[in-house]
Amino acid sequence: MVRNKPKNLMWRYTQLVLISIAIGTGFLYAFSPECVFNIRVWLPNAGYSIMLGFGLFHNGLTLKLLKGRHISWIKHPARTALYAIVIMLIYSTIVIFIVNWIWFVLIPGISIRDFLFSYGKTIIFYEYIMLLVIGSIEYAKSFFHEWRMSIYQQEALKREALQLQYQVLNHQVNPHFLFNSLNVLNSLIDINPLEAKVFVADLSAFYRELLGFKEKEIVRLEEEIHFLDRYLKLQQKRFGDKLKFEIDTNGTDGCLISMTLQMLAENAIKHNIISTEKPLTFKVRADRNGYLVAENNLQKKEVEPESSFIGLKNLKERYLYLTGKELLVDDSNGMFSVKIPLIEIEK
Repeated sequence: MVRNKPKNLMWRYTQLVLISIAIGTGFLYAFSPECVFNIRVWLPNAGYSIMLGFGLFHNGLTLKLLKGRHISWIKHPARTALYAIVIMLIYSTIVIFIVNWIWFVLIPGISIRDFLFSYGKTIIFYEYIMLLVIGSIEYAKSFFHEWRMSIYQQEALKREALQLQYQVLNHQVNPHFLFNSLNVLNSLIDINPLEAKVFVADLSAFYRELLGFKEKEIVRLEEEIHFLDRYLKLQQKRFGDKLKFEIDTNGTDGCLISMTLQMLAENAIKHNIISTEKPLTFKVRADRNGYLVAENNLQKKEVEPESSFIGLKNLKERYLYLTGKELLVDDSNGMFSVKIPLIEIEK
């Protein structure tokens, strides 16, 4: 695959050379048909056309360099079209000025004034017409490329979302979770029958909410926090004071991919020691620049539970696609921290 890149680049440049010469020859024939067959006139014209064509055909590169969250043919077509027009005019004006200055002022040694007030105005006028044609072709290619990639990414994310939903659901309804929950229930029945009834009601409500949640891809932050709170309170019935959690979103608004926080809390419980001497604390807090932070004190088990890390990988890719920001993971300073970019709510 890598070996083909130089060949592809060479072929593209060959195309640019041929197209530029063809356009230049076309203009030369339109204004001076006899000069097309004069090699002394045609060669400089070809060189001029190649230099100008290379500059103008790289018009789309400037937009690519600025491409980001606010420049997208799919998400912001009107804004991107406006940026494209402005960038095309500024960039192309610079290219046209430099090329004409080199070929008609610097090399022949005449003044810019003489060039502009003789044949220069006509040349520049037709170059701007050529610019519109070339710019339209380049930006149309950019649009259709982004459109095709968007469809591909959507299909890939759908597959990953289904895989993640299955993984989360499987983790919750697997025998281990039920076994632990039934053990808690069994002990409560003897110690506190009333508390046992409450636990059964909470467990039932959790599973009912879980089945509804798995159908949603995006949920509001308050819904996700409510689901996380229900999940952690169930886990506290099992671990008691050995498991603590703190939630402070400080009135933050936004959306998350459903079950993001629940999955991170589950991973924290699965991979860390939870004991009286080493209690586990899971925290969720609002952060700057539209991020939410989920973190826990890091106290890894000596024997690491088996994990494919598919869930975290999928979350990273889906958040990057939906927000243009990365999900950031840090396990330094004795803490495991995940910064989650909030999805903006469309108003």
